[in-house]
Amino acid sequence: MTLVLPGNTMPQTPFLRVGLFLALLGWLVTGCGGTRRVFTHYDPAAASLASGYRTFDWMTPPGGEDLRPGAADLAADVMRITDAALAAKGYNRLDAAPEFHMGWHYVTEPTHVTTINSYYEYTWGRWFPGGGVSYGAGYRSEFPAGTFILDAVDAATRELIWRGFAQVTSIDDPLKRDEELTTVIARMLLRFPRP
Repeated sequence: MTLVLPGNTMPQTPFLRVGLFLALLGWLVTGCGGTRRVFTHYDPAAASLASGYRTFDWMTPPGGEDLRPGAADLAADVMRITDAALAAKGYNRLDAAPEFHMGWHYVTEPTHVTTINSYYEYTWGRWFPGGGVSYGAGYRSEFPAGTFILDAVDAATRELIWRGFAQVTSIDDPLKRDEELTTVIARMLLRFPRP
């Protein structure tokens, strides 16, 4: 059976219509819906450790001032959105003696993971490759440009206990950044343990 749609001179078979429908559905789900792949790594031992955490604060940039390009505005947005997401999970931000620290990175050019870790001067800990235990399928030794990273570091040991990362596209556009960061950070913190 051949079907000719109004205003369309190209005949379409039912098979072609199903294919067009599936292509449109795929576009809506992936492109229009803004689906982002989000990865997390975590210290398996920290899952029980984190159950004792109640408070967090943000890591201080080297020298006390963040000199990364565009960092002032971006930091304010990242911290506001992350603070709200962690508060919704039951954590409290505390300036004095928190149990863990949060840090963030935005990769503007391909960057090796050790460069990222050395920014705030913390270590991977025992659980990461080379440290001995396990890591997720999304592990990368180099992050491509456009990667947003959110880290949680144990305050006592200065070891990384959790990392979330995702590719972002609108972070440089202040008008779109808030929506994208809210979505990405919420998806990252879905797997972050509750106190």
